[in-house]
Amino acid sequence: ALETISRADLVLRQLSELHERTDVNVMVIATRSHADHYNAPYVFYTDNKVRQFAEAALAGKSLSQFAMEMEGFLISGLKCAY
Repeated sequence: ALETISRADLVLRQLSELHERTDVNVMVIATRSHADHYNAPYVFYTDNKVRQFAEAALAGKSLSQFAMEMEGFLISGLKCAY
């Protein structure tokens, strides 16, 4: 879990710098894919407008809720029908 956190921090810092320099917006949702991993779901976005758009597109569901549902799906091993 410590390696996950340190590597994610590095990537998110770089994405923040990219946003500051170029005004590119980014959203990242990171979740564990196995029950024996310890990292919690994490949502990152470079601008509040990104969050507002995503939550509107998700019919008002928060990004945190979406991340938890995504994690549950990944851990469960379910397959999509398409």
